Amino acid sequence: MTQSDAVLSVDLVTLRREDLFDISRLLARALDPDLLNVAGKPIIVTVNGSHSSGKKIVSDAMFEALWAGRDMIFSGQEGLDEFYFDPFESGLQLSFIDLAYGFGYKTESLQAPGVKSSGHLQAAFLQVCNKQGGLAVLQNNRQDVPGIHIWIEDGIRDPTFNPRAISELGMQGAEDQTAFFTAARTTIADRKWVRRVRLEVSDPRLLQTPQMQYAINTLTQQADEVRRLLLKKRLAADSIPPQPYKPTRQKPRP
Repeated sequence: MTQSDAVLSVDLVTLRREDLFDISRLLARALDPDLLNVAGKPIIVTVNGSHSSGKKIVSDAMFEALWAGRDMIFSGQEGLDEFYFDPFESGLQLSFIDLAYGFGYKTESLQAPGVKSSGHLQAAFLQVCNKQGGLAVLQNNRQDVPGIHIWIEDGIRDPTFNPRAISELGMQGAEDQTAFFTAARTTIADRKWVRRVRLEVSDPRLLQTPQMQYAINTLTQQADEVRRLLLKKRLAADSIPPQPYKPTRQKPRP
């Protein structure tokens, strides 16, 4: 884990598709309910990275974890602009937009003339989100905003929209991380879901919560264990757990 006054971050190598679900669920459960219910101030998650790398898993898994036990109302177009609203809890709305498309959205304000560029779409989307509290996920965005930032890279395909790469995000030990990634692709038999993942938290509200600090600490420990196993010269096929990033039920200490 890397921590500064403004950012909390961790670098991971994931091995299977389910790892992305597990990491996303852990992050969702680390969100303070009081912050989720503040009208006009949704928590923002940005997701960028390689084309077809599993970015949509982040919003799907986080929403699923947050709407458990709720009867949510849906509006929008699945995969483009999604809004899930809890009619019994006025502060909670789960929102998603893929900014790479630029068209095809069902939300009226996203169809306005001139709302085509990433910047204009993002502003129009956040204007809708700001009417409620909850969680807003921006996929393939270019503009930096305070929130939780996730970058998923498969090492093969180019980024879908945002032109940055993990090694350009100020990541410490980028060369070492590349070595772990290469080791994973060499070691794991089914390597199509091996990913390099960069996670940063820059929202000051989240940086102050013990839940988020605990989540990042947990992911850091799990990532370190995966790296340790990957660097073994003779790695048995069953040495790496099936779900190394599976969330535990242990709660952070107050």
